[in-house]
Amino acid sequence: MIRVEGLVVRFGDVAAVRGVDLTVGPGECLALIGESGSGKSTIARALLGLAGAEASVAARRLEIGGRDARDFDERAWRAVRGRLVGFVAQDALGSLDPLRRVRDEIAEPMLIHRTAPAGEIGARVVDLLGRVGVPEPRVRAAQYPHELSGGLRQRALIASALAAEPGVLIADEPTTALDVTVQARILDLLADARRAGTGLLLISHDPAVVARLADRVAVLRDGEVVESGPAERVLGAPEHPYTRTLLDAVPRARTAGSPPGSRVVLEATGIGKSYGARAAVRDVSLRLRSGETIGVVGESGSGKSTLARILMGLVRPDAGEVRLDGAPWSALPERRRRPRRGRIQLVHQDPHGSFDPRLTVGRIIAEALPRGPGRRARALELLEMVGLSAGHLDRRPRRLSGGQRQRVAIARALGAGPGVLVCDEPVSALDVSIQAQILDLLAGLRHRLGLAMVFISHDLSVVRGVSDTVMVMKDGRVVEEGPVADVFERPSHPYTRTLLAASPTRASRAHAAPHER
Repeated sequence: MIRVEGLVVRFGDVAAVRGVDLTVGPGECLALIGESGSGKSTIARALLGLAGAEASVAARRLEIGGRDARDFDERAWRAVRGRLVGFVAQDALGSLDPLRRVRDEIAEPMLIHRTAPAGEIGARVVDLLGRVGVPEPRVRAAQYPHELSGGLRQRALIASALAAEPGVLIADEPTTALDVTVQARILDLLADARRAGTGLLLISHDPAVVARLADRVAVLRDGEVVESGPAERVLGAPEHPYTRTLLDAVPRARTAGSPPGSRVVLEATGIGKSYGARAAVRDVSLRLRSGETIGVVGESGSGKSTLARILMGLVRPDAGEVRLDGAPWSALPERRRRPRRGRIQLVHQDPHGSFDPRLTVGRIIAEALPRGPGRRARALELLEMVGLSAGHLDRRPRRLSGGQRQRVAIARALGAGPGVLVCDEPVSALDVSIQAQILDLLAGLRHRLGLAMVFISHDLSVVRGVSDTVMVMKDGRVVEEGPVADVFERPSHPYTRTLLAASPTRASRAHAAPHER
């Protein structure tokens, strides 16, 4: 379905992709892995004619569905997109038109490529939504993207990509930031498409996801393939040092560190919060000690982020109380909370969205510091604490990588002198090697500064790697909690066992039955 030899993509004098060869056959999955900037997404967009007006694309051979695509104009590419090649992007909310109903988004490829009679398209849309696991497909078809959860939006995007029955799907990080159970369903959908004969080009920074689906793996670094071969061999016995570095960065069970202190810095008792008839959080309690990390896991809608906002004092609970450093916190009016806000800081999943793009890094950090002389020197000190240098002070956020932006977000949070960090999915969109760096950074700061953390993540391996204790939330309640080793190795609640079973591992494909490969 796709055959490429010597693919080169340049942006001016910069070669983003250099001499890449790849093939994808019917019913076959090729996975591309590598860090941000390695060229994975550039390759995907080049195969769709979407590399951009500033890009120069050349190849000795570039065949899509048996057609030579090297001299395609935009009209020829439009005939390819959706019909020969379907595309599933990472950000479904950004990929779906917010002004169109879901049914119109899915119907468009069928209308453009005339793959179904006009009178049958409505029924086919509902059928497609049902096939990709969307509940109440007729109701969901009439909704707009913002009315769907992240998992439902991703399924709708897959339905749109499959609508014109393409021979190959290009899936660019299709499960990033999804809960493990939703991720498992999306991976099942892609596996079903592959078994039905659809070729799959999978782009992922998660080796466990790759192990679940891939027949072959190509490892990219700085635009070049440094290693390729059967998935079991590349993931199980990598030959190139860079591949070994990538795989070694996957979070594992934590090693013993400094024990938490005895002082309780954050305490929640009987917290409840409802929005209309829906109870978002129900009777949740926790006690966080200095130097301790509590991990919070659960699916979308389980109440994790609502709990985080209540702990931060951004949302007032309907029931229960939060105390910070032993003193009332949630019950106070905002004017009385404001002087103490520096004691508890939030690290977002997407720091870029929380930065003013017009400000330099130095000014972004300085905003968290007391007014007066020495702010720039203190900003540099904080930058160096998180592993950045003076050269970053005058950069703006768009000139930083994802990992660098997350380091700046942590530096800004530290500028207020907190005792507690609430980390809401702080590494979910980062490559595994960058994840490892950020997690190591947080662990070092925790032990160096005695920071306590509430660490929210859908990634169970990450939570296991950083936490002392873990709370499992479902439908607003804590259904299981305890020391991280006990919960992960001897889960007592059926829901916890479901989450653990749904979490992909690198061994999952190696242990699959032959017919599943």
